Amino acid sequence: MNNAEILVIDDEEQMRRLLEITLQSNGLHCKRSKHGKRWINSSS
Repeated sequence: MNNAEILVIDDEEQMRRLLEITLQSNGLHCKRSKHGKRWINSSS
């Protein structure tokens, strides 16, 4: 099993939610963010 997380970044809440539901229904783990800069800085 893959333990990777997918980061979904989009300024539209509905799009982030749609992608999250789609990814989770395929057994993937994801996190959502309106702004990617926060996540990019924390992963460095």
